[in-house]
Amino acid sequence: MTESDRFAQQVTAQIRHLLSTCPRCAERDAQDADNALMNAAMLAAMTARRRQVLQCLADGLTQREICRALVISEGTAKKHVMQILQILGAPNAAAAVAIGLRRGLIT
Repeated sequence: MTESDRFAQQVTAQIRHLLSTCPRCAERDAQDADNALMNAAMLAAMTARRRQVLQCLADGLTQREICRALVISEGTAKKHVMQILQILGAPNAAAAVAIGLRRGLIT
């Protein structure tokens, strides 16, 4: 069982507890717990290399410049960018950078 799986189980248990103890607060707290779970899954999927690529995007580098900076092929850079967009649910690189900044993935 991975750390993400354990975290998901803990969040699920907390949601069930909240639903049974405070029905009024349950919906709001369940949403907060769901957001925490999504953040944990996102953090787990964002490897160190993907964070480096996202930081390069935030720094304004093009894919070609990312290749040079990280010593990777253009195909690898493109694949990382596409994976980042998918993981973050972003339609483009600018949105991915904004999400990354909000989530603390980059500075």
